[in-house]
Amino acid sequence: MLAERGLDGAVQALALAVPLPVDVDVQLAGSPPAAVESAAYFAVAEVLTNVTKHSGAPRLGSSVL
Repeated sequence: MLAERGLDGAVQALALAVPLPVDVDVQLAGSPPAAVESAAYFAVAEVLTNVTKHSGAPRLGSSVL
């Protein structure tokens, strides 16, 4: 998904899969190296998983990157 959509699109897709409302605001000055994009993508995926499982929050809203 990351290779097809880029970091912004991939993070948006992750947010759509979360069972609570998520606000996503990805602001990049350019395209980071592939390793950085991959690390950021997996970090966001982990954050969304943990928030969903453990926070009890009604929604998630913040700037991601």
